[in-house]
Amino acid sequence: MGGEYVLYDPFAEVTYRLRSYSAMVAKAHELGSSRFIAVADDGKRTMLEKVGDEWQRGRQLPAAPERPLDPAPIR
Repeated sequence: MGGEYVLYDPFAEVTYRLRSYSAMVAKAHELGSSRFIAVADDGKRTMLEKVGDEWQRGRQLPAAPERPLDPAPIR
């Protein structure tokens, strides 16, 4: 799978973006996280969740809508 894997750490307010599945699994284990998101090249997202000792894929979600670069109101 191309694309990237994304994990948000709410305690450190950091988002990790990695291209390697095994590196993301290691990062999730390090942080004690039980889920992260796979983002395909076309933007479609799939949640991966740890169930027991295995990582399982959830259903695929559509690509997130594009957001403006500057969310401030236009004057």
